[in-house]
Amino acid sequence: MVNLLNDLTAAGRPIDCFDALNRAVAEIGFSGVAFVHRDDSAQWREGITACTYPEDWIRHYAAMSYAKIDPARRFCFRTGDVFFWEDTYKYYRKKELVIFDEAKEYGLKSGMATPLYSGGTLVGAVGLMSGAPRLDDPRLKPFVRMATSLFSAAYLQLSPVAEEPAEPVPRMTKREMDVLSLLAEGCANTRIAADLSIGLGSVEYHIANVFAKLGVDNRVAAVVRAIRLGMIDI
Repeated sequence: MVNLLNDLTAAGRPIDCFDALNRAVAEIGFSGVAFVHRDDSAQWREGITACTYPEDWIRHYAAMSYAKIDPARRFCFRTGDVFFWEDTYKYYRKKELVIFDEAKEYGLKSGMATPLYSGGTLVGAVGLMSGAPRLDDPRLKPFVRMATSLFSAAYLQLSPVAEEPAEPVPRMTKREMDVLSLLAEGCANTRIAADLSIGLGSVEYHIANVFAKLGVDNRVAAVVRAIRLGMIDI
């Protein structure tokens, strides 16, 4: 971690920060890093800022438009902390999880990811890949948490200041994101209650929280705003 801190302190360009993060995580077994900086809505939803994943996987990922359904990318909106890819399995459907199966064919056997926050605002995300079939070292999460936090702070300090800062993305609970996704599918409250195995009162409570966090007062506005912020895709 000391080497990473020294490298970030000496960095003169944003890409130097990314290179420093690559070197740091390589020391603990990761062979590639993907980074998305939320300085542009189109880039945030569909592209990557910098990446050292295998080039053939990057081409396949782009050709299949996987950024729209990637569980690791989408899970960054559900959590405020670092996670293993397998942590997402119970939240997404088979058609989305197939990404992980295909990634393994390109050498991405396992991995981790984390959202990046600055001042309570989601400003990006980092993904880490490994050729190891499973990551189970309990020391990985605290290391990755600290390394990516240091990287994010250094990167943002060196990045050009946008004329208009990115619109803040509200932090939702897992259940609120579940409800929001079902609202986007046009589900009525009774359907949401059935799908999530909760009562109608709970559904109404979560919808009210979603509206409040998005600053809207109806379902259509909530879905439109969530799409614009890159929180969901339909």
